[in-house]
Amino acid sequence: MAGPADGQDQRGEAAALYLGGRRPHRFPGGRRAHRRQSRLWRIWELKEQLRDLYRIVDPADAADYLRAWCATALRSRIPAYETLVRRIRKHFDAIVAAVQLGLSNSRLEGINAKIRLIQRRSFGHANLDNLTAMIYLCLGGITITLPTARRDG
Repeated sequence: MAGPADGQDQRGEAAALYLGGRRPHRFPGGRRAHRRQSRLWRIWELKEQLRDLYRIVDPADAADYLRAWCATALRSRIPAYETLVRRIRKHFDAIVAAVQLGLSNSRLEGINAKIRLIQRRSFGHANLDNLTAMIYLCLGGITITLPTARRDG
C-alpha cells in the first residue's frame, strides 16, 4: 500500500516553485520566514495527500490510506486539520464506502452551479414558475431547433 508520503518529491518541487519560485530550503527572510513557509508547505501537502484518496489510491486500500493520513495530519498539530480528523473519524466508514463505491457529489454540485448561473443571468425572475421553466429548458436536455435553421434531407 502506498502511504501519504509517497510521490512527495514531484509535488514538493511544484509546490516550492508555487510558494516563491525557490526550493524550500532557500526561502529568504531567515528562520522565521522559513518556519512560516514550511507551515504553509505542510498545509498544502496534507491537502494534496487527502485529494490523492480519490485520485490515486486503490479503493481496496482506502481505509488504510485514510488512517495513515489521519495520523500524519494529527502529528502536524495544525488546528484545522485536527478538527478535520475528528470529523473524518466520526464518519470514517461512510467515507471509505464512498471511495470504494466511487460515489461523488460532483454532478450535483455542477447542476447547482448551473442553476446559480441561470439565476444571475436572468437578473431575477418575476416568479418561481419562470425560474423553474428556465431551469428545465437549460438543463432538461431538450434541443429546440430554430425555424431559421436549415434542415438536412
